[in-house]
Amino acid sequence: MLPDRYQVSPSELEAIILNVKDVRDVAVSSIYSKAEATELPLAFIVPRDLGILSPEGKPQTPTSAMLSLAEQVKTVVEENCVYYKRLRGGIKIVNSIPKSPRYVDIPSEMIVSSFTR
Repeated sequence: MLPDRYQVSPSELEAIILNVKDVRDVAVSSIYSKAEATELPLAFIVPRDLGILSPEGKPQTPTSAMLSLAEQVKTVVEENCVYYKRLRGGIKIVNSIPKSPRYVDIPSEMIVSSFTR
């Protein structure tokens, strides 16, 4: 991904985020921002405790535990990365990360049209 014309490695951000004790898995992708005319890093986080997620089929209302986890991730990334590597595209808490048969993250399949800025 190329936020602000700088190269950002998703695996670098994923390694940093996996240092948060409450994160089980992570995939980093990007989302295009028309307002900023660039790609922005976006993280999909699987919490260690899946109980903080709402049940399938119910509207996703952020719980205090989800907001706390997102804030922890944001803080860790901000402390360890330069500005253009920060998760300005957002943090999405999910129950799983799709993997290909070779166990490679497939974050592009996870992005839906509702994730626009």
